[in-house]
Amino acid sequence: WELWSCDGAGSCRCKETVSTPGQARTRDPLVFGVPASHCRTLGMALPATDPKTLRSMVAAQLEKRGLVSQGRDWRFEPHLIEDRGEETLVSVDLVGPELPGDYVLRRASAYTAAPRARNWPDGQVVVWRESGKLLLSAGRGGQLVHSHVIRSSPELSAGVIQEIRLGALALEGEGLIGEVEGVTLWGEFEPAMVSE
Repeated sequence: WELWSCDGAGSCRCKETVSTPGQARTRDPLVFGVPASHCRTLGMALPATDPKTLRSMVAAQLEKRGLVSQGRDWRFEPHLIEDRGEETLVSVDLVGPELPGDYVLRRASAYTAAPRARNWPDGQVVVWRESGKLLLSAGRGGQLVHSHVIRSSPELSAGVIQEIRLGALALEGEGLIGEVEGVTLWGEFEPAMVSE
């Protein structure tokens, strides 16, 4: 685990490496980057909205989609991706109540998806591994828009390839990302599966 410090100008540096999240020493506000295998990121287009009402609109959408329920400890963090005039594209990191106990930090001011710190390629869906799982992610304008686990093991297979195709079509069809030009694989995969 790494503790990073960022200034207001967007410059960040690693301050410390620790064995568990709770060992991070800081007095500054702490934003916890949750591994993608414990956090789902989804995009949504909302009617043009005032930033003051954004959280309540996102909460209503999450409840409408059956992704959150009353009385459970859900955490979510919305990120503005693009103002489209009559609508706003928002990416939401959703952390459910099943978050491991050592990830729950009292001094955390917010929880967000750790992959949000990466620069995401336009026109690509990205397949990568984390914690022994296979994930499908996509971005717009360099920002993470969508990420979810597509397999609880790290191998590519014919079934996974079909899920990648369907995921890419859905993201493109919903207008969450631009036209998909290809698939980017982060990590080492079997050459035969890469070709397919």
